Amino acid sequence: MALNGAKARLLPGGGQNRLFKLAQQQRRHGLALGQALLLRNLEVGQQFVRLLAGQVSGQAELLLAMAYSSIRRRVADTLVQLHEQQAGTEAAAAGIQLTRDDMAAMVGTAPESLSRTLNEFKHDGLIALTPNTIRVLEPEKLRQAHW
Repeated sequence: MALNGAKARLLPGGGQNRLFKLAQQQRRHGLALGQALLLRNLEVGQQFVRLLAGQVSGQAELLLAMAYSSIRRRVADTLVQLHEQQAGTEAAAAGIQLTRDDMAAMVGTAPESLSRTLNEFKHDGLIALTPNTIRVLEPEKLRQAHW
């Protein structure tokens, strides 16, 4: 039974509780199917565990970098990562288009500190700045610098 069809029939007369129970049942059935697939196919289960472990490991590395790396290192790493994600796409020519607030949140710093660091990188010839974009000019120098 589709949830949308059930919603139309169950909502009148206090049906919200029944709709909630129906959604819980569908979620349980979905989890049971996923669990059965993982138990039946060992390779799928192993891949799933590797995927989860990789995500946890990646998040741990990100948190450690935010805690112990300098702001210059974090900004440089973020710029290189964004530059590499855009490489080979139409967006690469346009540059990185993020608000300073969004990028500061990615780096884990205040927008003012990010702006100071970006201006230092511009002065060093590593990036080109316009009000709306950042173009990475020297990704290797950003990647290899020891800050």
